[in-house]
Amino acid sequence: MEGWADSARMAQYASATECLETQLRIALDDEIDPDTKCGRCSVCTGKLPYGLPSTPDQEAKVKAQKFLRGVDHVIENRKQWPKGILVEGVNIRNTRIAAEHQSREGRALAYADDAAWGHEIEQLRFDGHLTDELKQGLDELLTRWKPEITAIVAVPSSHRPLLITDMANHLAKRVGIPIIDALACKPPTNKSGRLGFAERPKDVAKRMSLKTTTGLKDAHVLLIDDSCYTRWTLTIAGAQLRASGAKSVVPFVLHQLAAADD
Repeated sequence: MEGWADSARMAQYASATECLETQLRIALDDEIDPDTKCGRCSVCTGKLPYGLPSTPDQEAKVKAQKFLRGVDHVIENRKQWPKGILVEGVNIRNTRIAAEHQSREGRALAYADDAAWGHEIEQLRFDGHLTDELKQGLDELLTRWKPEITAIVAVPSSHRPLLITDMANHLAKRVGIPIIDALACKPPTNKSGRLGFAERPKDVAKRMSLKTTTGLKDAHVLLIDDSCYTRWTLTIAGAQLRASGAKSVVPFVLHQLAAADD
């Protein structure tokens, strides 16, 4: 909760609706009347220092956004299992994930609350469908990346199934490859969100299963999800697909969160 409070303070400071000095002194627990104004900051004077313009140059803004949207966010593949995990269809011999069960390095379109896609990602909370801008972003990322893929498998979502369906259908049409409905995942329980680091992957493993292996033999799979955090869902699903005959699995997600649980 403290992290969220700090983020809220930074957002309030950046929005420049209250005296900046007062905001800083309150954050530092200085004794101060919150109604006191410094009279010197940009909020109090209504002007930015050093003759800076009050609004950004539109051309510069477009260039900056284009640059930021061209940054690739890498999803590293996990190489170790937690002790005692059991994954349906995967023969786990020790804590190292066998090479034949590992996914490859993946990609995410957006990372955390980055300035490139923050607004579009936030809008998905209200509308579960991909916007044209997000579709274009996914297309451009896939073009830069150029992974070898022959089939698409989507991670089932109990929270945003329309979004996952949108992603799968759009990418399948864009690349001209089939969608394989290979995975099933039971919804998380109320306890799932309170599990410790070592227990979370085990919980995912209990809920994730294969519906079919048809079409997976020697396939190069693009494994898609709306978001990732710990990468365990992608790791477990990837291992199940590899164990069922997929030659390679590369994760491709819309939004990589700034830590590690999905």
